[in-house]
Amino acid sequence: MHEQSAPPQPGGPDDAARLLPLGKIGATLAAGAAFCALAAMLFVWLAHGALGDRYIHLDDGLILWLHARATPALSAAMLLLTTIGEPMVLGLLVALMALGLYLKHRWVDAAALVLAAAGGGVLNQLLKGLYQRVRPDLTPRTFDVAGYSFPSGHAMGAMVCYGMLAVVLWRLLRGTRLRPAVWPAATLIILGVGLSRVYFGVHFPTDILGGYLAGAIWLACCIVALRIATWRWEDRTTHREGAKAQREPIHHQDTKATRF
Repeated sequence: MHEQSAPPQPGGPDDAARLLPLGKIGATLAAGAAFCALAAMLFVWLAHGALGDRYIHLDDGLILWLHARATPALSAAMLLLTTIGEPMVLGLLVALMALGLYLKHRWVDAAALVLAAAGGGVLNQLLKGLYQRVRPDLTPRTFDVAGYSFPSGHAMGAMVCYGMLAVVLWRLLRGTRLRPAVWPAATLIILGVGLSRVYFGVHFPTDILGGYLAGAIWLACCIVALRIATWRWEDRTTHREGAKAQREPIHHQDTKATRF
């Protein structure tokens, strides 16, 4: 019996992006759109349930459970985590990192970092104004907070800013021993910031999940934009260098001809 072999498939992500009908940019846009659509549906479902008090027992129960286990040492650690999620701290960190990237002539990474941070802050305020969820009032406040509760600005800001910082560092640290630690460190910081807000009783757990989802959507948009901008820049650079290489032999021959 004659066996028919299956046609070869792309051997890796780069080959797939090059060989698939959509092309590299089209495949990236399609994957980003699919992720954002799924995350947006989860966000709307979560918001509908949270504002309808569907998860009130989980929200209140987790806040009270954490409050009952508070210790001075744990509170100090949580205060540090909530501080590194403050808008002013994130803004300063992003500004310094973006300046360093710009001075290193990595303006695409710098622009993506600033876009992620600024756009995430604006989007969070729009969502807070849309849902207008009141903050929890179950435990004594360690510090004063203002504004609406859903989605958490700290959780969303941490997801967007530390997530984009991880993306940029992952690109910069290629070939170094520090590279594998980038994403685990970013994940721990993001989760820690969110947990600290529930620990201090200034956010419901569903506020944190909402912040993570909204932040992930915006982060995905920024990553897609960064990848496309990088590819376009590389293509332009390659085309420019190729055109320059083609002109140099002609110029060299013209120089030799003028000597005679």
